[in-house]
Amino acid sequence: MSIPVRIPGTLLSLGDYYGSLAAARSLGALGAPVIFADHRRLTSGAFSKYVVERVVAPSPLDFKSYGDWLESFGKNHPGLFLYPTSDDMAYIVASRATSLSQTFALYQPSLDAIMSLLDKSRLAVKAKEVGLKMPETFSGESNQDILDQIKNFPGPFLVKPKSQIGLLTKGKGIFCPTKADVPAALKLFLERETFSDQILDYDPSLNLPLLQAYHQSAVDGMLSIAGFVSRDYKHAVFLGSEKIFQRPRRLGVGIGFSARSVPTEISDCLLKLCASVGYFGVFEAEFVQDEATGDFLLVDFNPRYYGQMAFEIARGVDLPRLAYFEATQNQLAFEKEVAKAKLAVTRPEAVSSKYALGWILSLMIKCQKLGGKMPMGEYRDWLHWLKDNRIPMYDAVSSREDTWPKRMDQFLFWKHALRHPRDFYRKFFT
Repeated sequence: MSIPVRIPGTLLSLGDYYGSLAAARSLGALGAPVIFADHRRLTSGAFSKYVVERVVAPSPLDFKSYGDWLESFGKNHPGLFLYPTSDDMAYIVASRATSLSQTFALYQPSLDAIMSLLDKSRLAVKAKEVGLKMPETFSGESNQDILDQIKNFPGPFLVKPKSQIGLLTKGKGIFCPTKADVPAALKLFLERETFSDQILDYDPSLNLPLLQAYHQSAVDGMLSIAGFVSRDYKHAVFLGSEKIFQRPRRLGVGIGFSARSVPTEISDCLLKLCASVGYFGVFEAEFVQDEATGDFLLVDFNPRYYGQMAFEIARGVDLPRLAYFEATQNQLAFEKEVAKAKLAVTRPEAVSSKYALGWILSLMIKCQKLGGKMPMGEYRDWLHWLKDNRIPMYDAVSSREDTWPKRMDQFLFWKHALRHPRDFYRKFFT
């Protein structure tokens, strides 16, 4: 009789994050035991059938407490695969990689590599060096420094954080239609956005605002290029999609995507960017398109699991497994997964499929119509997009084999909406 071989499990955080759910389903289906750690007892992803254990951990916003907890948990559960699910987690794992690698299986670049990508002021410099264009970006040691730099730029602009790491208020940005709106927005940013003291101890400048030129394609045409780069940079795979609907509409989280081809010149530059800063692993890069020139401009680089990762997995590029096999030193399985991924990007689904958080998108277009923000013709177009079966459709949370995450997602959503009706109205009706 053969004895079953137990493969390493994985520890995931942020159970309400669709990227975490995608990783749980991917690695769980492989046979890896999945453990979810969260500071909340109820999260949708933690109710996946692949989760064997749910544990309570500190909030990742408390870097020290969470890092200490990770080190303790790893000593009691050696051999688990650990991969970041958020910017905060990317910072925590990178900053403690030496100690965490003694008990966890990691696939972790250096802290400097992570900060080069997650600090947008540093990213702007690194991107330019490898030939990637970005929107006009302005930063300085004071608001006046920024105002002095935009004298010849009429706007519109977006005031945004230099990084989401340690950002307690989680603001995405403040839209400024004209240059005249910028001073008040910069002042409001400093009053409203709050960072953790622990990240400011590392870099005090992270609480200063960043100003970027705003492009309308950020609303309904943002290009996402996601993929994986191996540690030796010999293997790289890319898939593209276009974010066509987000919540809230002007600046928010993507809930509707269409598959798109990846421009070779951009994928080549992304690989150069990774190599130049020393990054390897799973990533997503977001681009807006310049209305005047047609150029794609890099606005974000996420060196971690990301929200719509299930779309790439469904199209045959299983990003969590690529990192998992490398981290657990299963070279044969890694090479097979790379070959599978490279074949997948040549198939029709790679450029002709769609993805959505279906039940939320359906609700939002109804709310937009009721609120007078969506004409009847556009409303009908979106209903058709959701129901058109001629193009393969993948969902962020719905699964016939794993039904509880969607049920919990809906329950927790309506619980929050009833407790915070103004937030619900702002995100869905305006």
